Amino acid sequence: MATFASTIIFYTMRKFFTVWPLLAILFLLFSCNKDNGRETGPLKFELSSTEMSVSNEGGQYQMLYTLENPVDTASVRASCGESWVYGFMDAGNAVTFLVAANESDSVRTADVVVTYMDVTCEFTVTQEASPVPPAPSFEITIKDVTYNSCSYEVIPSDKEMTYIPDRCSRLTYWDLFTPEETPDRFIQEQLDYLQGWSDYIGINVSDYISQLIEQGDLTDGQFDNLEADKEYVLFVYGINTDMEVLSGLFWEYFKTEDVTPSDNELNVTVTNITTNSAEFHVTTTNDDPYVIGADLAANWAGKTNDEILEVLTGDSYDVSRNVQSGDYDAGFWNLTSGTDYICFVFGFDAGKATTELQVIPFTTESVQGSELQFDIEWGPAFDIDEVIAMYADEYPIVEEWFTSMYGVGRIYMPMRVIAPEEAAGFYWAFENWFDFSDPDMHSDGELITRLVDGYVGIQYDEYDGFFADFDTPGTIIGVCYDENEKYGPVYRELINLSKEDMTPASEFPIEEFVASHSSR
Repeated sequence: MATFASTIIFYTMRKFFTVWPLLAILFLLFSCNKDNGRETGPLKFELSSTEMSVSNEGGQYQMLYTLENPVDTASVRASCGESWVYGFMDAGNAVTFLVAANESDSVRTADVVVTYMDVTCEFTVTQEASPVPPAPSFEITIKDVTYNSCSYEVIPSDKEMTYIPDRCSRLTYWDLFTPEETPDRFIQEQLDYLQGWSDYIGINVSDYISQLIEQGDLTDGQFDNLEADKEYVLFVYGINTDMEVLSGLFWEYFKTEDVTPSDNELNVTVTNITTNSAEFHVTTTNDDPYVIGADLAANWAGKTNDEILEVLTGDSYDVSRNVQSGDYDAGFWNLTSGTDYICFVFGFDAGKATTELQVIPFTTESVQGSELQFDIEWGPAFDIDEVIAMYADEYPIVEEWFTSMYGVGRIYMPMRVIAPEEAAGFYWAFENWFDFSDPDMHSDGELITRLVDGYVGIQYDEYDGFFADFDTPGTIIGVCYDENEKYGPVYRELINLSKEDMTPASEFPIEEFVASHSSR
């Protein structure tokens, strides 16, 4: 029994000491605080809010708190896991802290933990994003539009940014890359144009752009030489000389006025017609601009004057280089002998006809009248690379001559001109890449003019020749003339040879070739 009683007493004591610490903890939490042994009432600590919003600039902020019945030896402490919220201090009724500026374009948040003794509170700091600076923009004002000009104003939002103002036809170019649908594509087309044009005129693209860019307010912009009664687009985009695009695309549409008909009376006479030239004389009654020009009559056969005028003033024909003003005397040169031409004249301003078209026909004198026949014998044809491979080691002149004549990779055809003894002279040529075999498409007069302009008139021996390209059409043309400088009929022969048409290099007349070319 003693043993049993001892067990009961021990169990009761163990249970008593097991429960007592828990009661002590509860007592500490819920009993009144004591200050130097004096009871001060229940502890209360809470924040004024669980959320705080701060500006993107950052700065110093505070979170108010309520603290009742504090303990002299305790303090308010705060911490944050984000480095942009820092510098916490207890101001007695608030936690003060610093917030760094937010330079990003995104909102950011951070959780702050505040503790007093065993009480823990939290609040979240939400910082605004840095405002995105407005994209550069342009205010475009169309000021005055005439039939051939437009004055405008461009006011950029960024006065330091460089930019290009330009214009283009709305119908012929802009509709391919509309501003509403493909502004980036349009700007890329402009960059391609700047690069291509600078390459064409042979200057650095940066130097070319420097001639076009503006900076600051442009209050006196002007486009001249526009076409009348036509829709245009004035567009602007930021760019620097390194071809970096600095802004989006901005634009305004405008339309030029229609041109006023001219009362200028144009009178034209064609005189001193030769085999390859003619003179013309224009008299006018005022200084309104007009176009004067000439062309082969065959190019306009069957067309009325109105139809001719429609073509001449259309997009496919550029007559702007032929514009004159006032009385004018000049000539047409390099014409084809024995050929019908027309001289045309009409008032023209801002891409529009301002008078009716006048057409004056004339025919050049013929250079032909002789019966002298030109002929040429050629062949066989050899692959030059095969000839060089077979003979160059023994006869270095073979490779030297063919290389100097740009013959490598081509065909060589020995030839001999056959001209009558009574011929005063002749001209001939091999026109590689051209088919002149049809006289209805290329008259004798046209080919005589082509030959006289600077082709061959030397009596070669049979071991000289001409060069052709494989599988490429070419035409031999030639003509003789007599002592009165009258030409006979034009010889023409179309040639188009392939590898299969070549004669073996072993049959090349090497000895005659070396003897002929070594003496030169």
